[in-house]
Amino acid sequence: MKIRYPEYYKKFHCLAGECPDTCCVAWEIAVDRETAEKYKKFSRDGSRVGKKLGKRIRHGKIVPEGEYCPFLGVDHLCDIYRKYGEESMCRICRHYPRHMEDYGELHEVLLLISCPEAARLMLTEGEGFLIREKPEVSGNTEGIDRELLEGLLTLRKRLFQVLSDRSRPLDMRMLTVLKLCHDGQKWIRDGKTADMKRLLEESAADSSWEERLEKEYDSLEEKRFTMMADMMAELASFDRVSRKWPAMLEQCRTILYHSPDSRSRYLKDRKEFLKEHPETELRWERICRYFLYSFFLTSLYDGEVYAKGKMAVFCTLLMEELFLASWRMDEGKEIWGTEHPEKTLAEQVKICHVAARQIENSAENRARLEELLNPSSVQSDNLSGKIGRGLGQLKDQLGSFLGRSHAARGNFLQ
Repeated sequence: MKIRYPEYYKKFHCLAGECPDTCCVAWEIAVDRETAEKYKKFSRDGSRVGKKLGKRIRHGKIVPEGEYCPFLGVDHLCDIYRKYGEESMCRICRHYPRHMEDYGELHEVLLLISCPEAARLMLTEGEGFLIREKPEVSGNTEGIDRELLEGLLTLRKRLFQVLSDRSRPLDMRMLTVLKLCHDGQKWIRDGKTADMKRLLEESAADSSWEERLEKEYDSLEEKRFTMMADMMAELASFDRVSRKWPAMLEQCRTILYHSPDSRSRYLKDRKEFLKEHPETELRWERICRYFLYSFFLTSLYDGEVYAKGKMAVFCTLLMEELFLASWRMDEGKEIWGTEHPEKTLAEQVKICHVAARQIENSAENRARLEELLNPSSVQSDNLSGKIGRGLGQLKDQLGSFLGRSHAARGNFLQ
């Protein structure tokens, strides 16, 4: 079996009481069966924490106090951990933000950026991935289409190469990602999966589509304001996971879309922002790569290649809008001033982990987002229609974002 993981994976450590947020609020904590048996024993030891365990574990879940885990101390440390040690914690608490996707003989591990420290590592560390070989362990290959998996890995490698081409603006790179995902979807449906490498080489050699895309780029940029305003309005109706999200989203919507001069300032301010903070485009690139790594291979189970590309691109656009709104709000440049790089990074980390928490920590929100992104037909030969629907409208139907996704079960790299 092979295990793929980001270069920065082993650098992660929980910030515990130093964390600027907490993962012990606003989401459901399931207690695995093994840990539930431990908690039954602890509940009879007569201690304060033991008695609370007896009262607060119901139907395999921790019953919260309001929005908070009842075992969260005032110092943001866990009472269960403090009393009984790390091994006493349930599996999801012990291993978050580590997450694993199972593709038979290949397992892919990531650090969910709904965690602030994971978001910081993603924004600042290398973009590569490492492979750990575990020949003594065999994966479950039942139901795995190996030819399709190889085709998807070939396509994703090409998507990563496109994202790394910094001679082109990031928006153009993301449009190219959408175009290749669209084509890949069609090739797979046409039974050409085994020819993925050759088809990608032919696509790279054909510059005509890229020339047409560049001509259409300006008109797509003009659509961006309306599309993002509409999508942000939809996001406002999603379930709240992070306490910080409603204010962050409302600030973004008010500043970018509903101020008197919002439309006229939108593209101009974005260009000024990137001129002032050129390092931000690199961080947006890393965000897009992260979401491609997180989402893309799950199309092995539902066949929705194009949909996964659009999920990655839209989540990147979402972060871009939130960054821009924060910059415009900070007129005194107390956060985004070029002389305060540590404050700027802290703000970017906050935006990433709060926004990602709305998607990564809520299956309901993820499903609703998939419905909004609604995949269009891949039959159209009109490039503007294809890419315009992908970035300008983003109304294509996604298939189910399911598959063999599951929470991490231990240290995958041991």
